[in-house]
Amino acid sequence: MIIDNKETTQKLIDFLKQDKPFTYLRYGDGDFIAMYPESTGKVIGANNQSFISPDIQNQLIKGYSVNKDNYLVGTLQDIRHPRSMAPNVDFNKISKLPIEHPNILYSAIALQEAFMEEPEQFLEFSKLLSKKRTLYVNHYFEYILSKFYGDIKYHIQVPQFNACQDYKSIINLINNIDSTEFDQIILSCGQLSRVIGKDLYELYPDKTIIDVGSVSDKLIYGTESFKNIKVRGHIRNNQQLIQDRLKYFIANL
Repeated sequence: MIIDNKETTQKLIDFLKQDKPFTYLRYGDGDFIAMYPESTGKVIGANNQSFISPDIQNQLIKGYSVNKDNYLVGTLQDIRHPRSMAPNVDFNKISKLPIEHPNILYSAIALQEAFMEEPEQFLEFSKLLSKKRTLYVNHYFEYILSKFYGDIKYHIQVPQFNACQDYKSIINLINNIDSTEFDQIILSCGQLSRVIGKDLYELYPDKTIIDVGSVSDKLIYGTESFKNIKVRGHIRNNQQLIQDRLKYFIANL
């Protein structure tokens, strides 16, 4: 079973309302392509530019293969949407990999589309996040993120490109922080989010871990950090809508 965009976001909201720890990881086109056998030894992704070693590939496959009620795997498969990158993926190759497909899969683009198409739902999601203390993982930080992601106690800065190569040291860095000082981990670090997601789920069973992806890029629209990122097509092609949504969210949070 594959859950669509709106239902996926609602699932996240329901977990947050119940204050139940959960993990949500988004597998995009670059992640699926990186899992192809022939991707070993290549650099994958125009934005993330990750070198895919056998270890990285194994981390991605293991992270996808978790079948738990509180571990939500986002996919592009059967997610029909104009902004979905599903056409880039050969899912026949994915079906032949030595992986266990979760019984329920969720949409990997749910949050980005809630931001654009379901503003009331995204606002509800943001209000729930904003009540918590947060450990935030990304290569940039802007103050406005605290309005949406809660009280950011720690910002773990990672490389903008090929951050996956440092994944073990990043996990160790997070693990050395006093876990009583944060309630949730917000991942916004490209493919690295999927590489470390399962490990964080196992290390922090009492924490909520959410892979928000390029939602952060929308939230920092127009800032100094925004000028230094590689802007994705769904942002570049919807700039006025993103500005309008930001004004609305900021006014109502």
